[in-house]
Amino acid sequence: MNAIIVSTVATNLALIFGPALAGPAISRWGIEGAFWVQAILYGLGLLTLLPLKLPPPTHSDEPRDLRQELQVGMKFIWSNKNIRVLFILLSGSVLFMMSPWMVLGPQFVREQVGATGGEATILYSLLGVGQFCTSMWILRNSHKIVRKGLWFICGLCTGATVQIFIGPATNYWYLALVLFAWGLTGGFYLNLNQTLIQHNTPPQIMGRVMSVHSLMMVGIAPMGALVVGYAARHLHSLPETISITGALMLVLLLVTLVTQRDFRSMS
Repeated sequence: MNAIIVSTVATNLALIFGPALAGPAISRWGIEGAFWVQAILYGLGLLTLLPLKLPPPTHSDEPRDLRQELQVGMKFIWSNKNIRVLFILLSGSVLFMMSPWMVLGPQFVREQVGATGGEATILYSLLGVGQFCTSMWILRNSHKIVRKGLWFICGLCTGATVQIFIGPATNYWYLALVLFAWGLTGGFYLNLNQTLIQHNTPPQIMGRVMSVHSLMMVGIAPMGALVVGYAARHLHSLPETISITGALMLVLLLVTLVTQRDFRSMS
């Protein structure tokens, strides 16, 4: 769990310093300049990977059928009740929480609170600050977190509730406070979802299950973006779309909390 938290902290710091770097870049060189800065950073990342040396292949590293490997991972997920519930909640979180903010967030902060490019980057950084604070707290108190399934679902319930309060935001500092709180709840989500998967998956199929996890996160996000964009267009309201999707996620979580007793006991 601590190793996962350290990895999450790197993501938290990127979410903090990325927008903080983008704001001055936009102010000085415009949107185009910010993308050039991002491209340069990607290039530096590539240079750090070039010296990486992989271990030589062994006789067991024979080509495998991709479809068969995915089926093995999906079969395990479907046959294990708690893991299946976890993946359903992860899918819901991508569809109802990540996608709405990913698609509507930039336009929301511009239209609802009148934030400039630099002010918007501060709001995004506050999400990272909230997640970083929670990650540090979990790292310090990981030995006390026994029923991780309950912590995970309660963290998501709190996050969905906070998301409902994003919609009515018309004041910049109110939105800043809400997004910081949203980041605090997101820290539980980011750290505990992989902990629960890896702690409850046999090592021999770990790679295949985590591959399904990655494919799900990457695949559902674009579909969620389409659904959220369609809903926002027909509701003619960004605030209502963000709050309604948060409410839908909260309903899913409360039903799970009441009906899935075994999931609450996952460690």
